[in-house]
Amino acid sequence: MNHIINFLLNNAGTSIIYRIKKEILIDITNQETYELQKRILQEKDIQYILNNRQKDGWLGTCFHSRMRGSKNLDVCEAALKFLQEKGVSLEHEVFANVTNAYITRKKNDPIYDGFEKYYDSYDFSAWGLWLIRAAGLARIGKEKDIDMSRCQERLIYL
Repeated sequence: MNHIINFLLNNAGTSIIYRIKKEILIDITNQETYELQKRILQEKDIQYILNNRQKDGWLGTCFHSRMRGSKNLDVCEAALKFLQEKGVSLEHEVFANVTNAYITRKKNDPIYDGFEKYYDSYDFSAWGLWLIRAAGLARIGKEKDIDMSRCQERLIYL
């Protein structure tokens, strides 16, 4: 196992090195964290997401699927997951801002592409905008910032 970890630490990309040191080895200095975060934030795809945020912190132009011809990183759900998986620090302001956008956007907001005009997403177990939104917030440690009671209520039927 150490052979594999050493190989990755010497040959892998910045995000993998950061996550191995922080999450597996649990051995990373403040200076290493600073330097690796700086490099992660400079990556092309990360910069694309950060530069295409909406004023309220929403990432991209749509929510869950590639609506209106958007690219993968223009999908808020995908961009949020991408940032977290790439190792962007959960203390980065992008996560607080997207949390605020997730919480304050109304379910009939055009960002959802009219989905809620036809269905109440709570009517179906493990399906719907609010469940997807709650999963995104849980991924970045913000699950306490949203009322998930109706989602949890639906999960008991799975």
